[in-house]
Amino acid sequence: MTDVFITGFGEYLEKESNLSFFELLTNAYLEAIKMANIESDEIDGLVFATTTGTIEDPPLRNLLLDQVANFLGFRNLRYMDIVD
Repeated sequence: MTDVFITGFGEYLEKESNLSFFELLTNAYLEAIKMANIESDEIDGLVFATTTGTIEDPPLRNLLLDQVANFLGFRNLRYMDIVD
């Protein structure tokens, strides 16, 4: 059995926003690493939450995960998933 630690999470909520998807993502990411008190290169897993029913197509879900991981500069991920 492998040990799993959730050391931080982030969210960024606005009722109406002029920020892009990746700007919102960056704000949430910065909150998560601040909470966890770690550096980006220490992250080896990514779980991404979407609004229920937003992304139903499995290939599109995988593409989004890859884009998010690349945008944030993750190179050593051992686990990735999207949850609704």
